[in-house]
Amino acid sequence: MADLFASIDNFRNILDTETDADSPDNETTYGAIRMNIETLLMATWQTAAASTCTSDPSNDANGYFYDTVPSWTNDSQNGRLLVITNGNGKGQIYEIDDTTAASDRLSCTGDNIYADGVRSGDGYIIFYDFRDSGHDHDGINSASLQAFASQSDQETGTEAAKAVTPSVQQYHQSASKGWGKANAAGAIQGTAYNCTVSDIAAGRITYTWGTDFSSTNYGVEITVRSTGFVAARVDGNVADLAGAITFICEIADGTDTDPSFWYAAAFGDQA
Repeated sequence: MADLFASIDNFRNILDTETDADSPDNETTYGAIRMNIETLLMATWQTAAASTCTSDPSNDANGYFYDTVPSWTNDSQNGRLLVITNGNGKGQIYEIDDTTAASDRLSCTGDNIYADGVRSGDGYIIFYDFRDSGHDHDGINSASLQAFASQSDQETGTEAAKAVTPSVQQYHQSASKGWGKANAAGAIQGTAYNCTVSDIAAGRITYTWGTDFSSTNYGVEITVRSTGFVAARVDGNVADLAGAITFICEIADGTDTDPSFWYAAAFGDQA
């Protein structure tokens, strides 16, 4: 029997004379209809060139399927469909749960692909999930037209083509990694990225960042609100930490004093 999804070139127009009332049922017409459906699926849902299995699948419910040719990246095929196009397993459809680059492996958890007859050398195609009626153009079951920046892209700061989403924008060196406003008693009035504060003593406060920095080599800004002259600075008697830093506020004679409010922000590379 012919392979499934053999070629997008198999599409052809079916003539009226092949399907009108006095035309007999025949395998040629049915075959053309089937191939037209297949070529339409290939044109709209196929993700990459057809390939072949390079090792026998695992004989268990892990659903492991191997191909060393495409050089998949981790998770790149997750949520898509593995369709077997020839061999004893021809026509089987499996949902891909995981993609493991180091093993050249797809995982279709719960399916014993080997027991279904699939073997090394059998052909396959990966499709976006054409069974998903709730298709949301999320880049998993549709081609993504826009690439998005990762944390590492933001930290490097040289990527010029990828879009930045709110979930990663703070990783750029120019962005604050945490800020907070606290009153004289150390009560948070406003904060970002889970910054917290602790009132150590009169005129001393510790800011703890929601995510540790990669080292103690990061920058901070500190200022205070007060009705009189005061000076605010990093407390030199307390060691800087990757996850926290202590500030001090003094009046002119060096006496520690609480301001009305503390304001602080931090910048740098997070762990």
